[in-house]
Amino acid sequence: MDESTIIRVALLDDSAEDRILFCHQMKDVKGWSLQPSAVSSATAFESHLIEHRVQIAFVDYRLGDQLGSEVVAKAVARFPEIAFVIVTGEGDEEAATRSLRAGALDYISKRSLQSDIANEVIQRVVSEHYKRRQAQVFF
Repeated sequence: MDESTIIRVALLDDSAEDRILFCHQMKDVKGWSLQPSAVSSATAFESHLIEHRVQIAFVDYRLGDQLGSEVVAKAVARFPEIAFVIVTGEGDEEAATRSLRAGALDYISKRSLQSDIANEVIQRVVSEHYKRRQAQVFF
């Protein structure tokens, strides 16, 4: 498979079960060649993004005593080439707003990644991220 057709995706989540599930689910998303990886701590997140050359990063909204939106706000500034998506088991409008303002391209439920919706999520994120990157070139 051509390296350029592979999309490297990662999950930052403090739940070992969710990390394992994510990696299995991403391998099963139809229509995409996804190379999943996962990391458990915000401390290791930046080096993981670099080491795995991540293109789309999914970040759990609740990471122990830290919010995923805080992690995304820092990461977006350092890695503008990566698309960030907040995932949550339980969410609300305020959390979604906070996440999008932090720079996430989307805010979705973890269940969305466990279904056929995952294909739509990946498509939307890739498309939106591409549009934003193109817009930056012209401004």
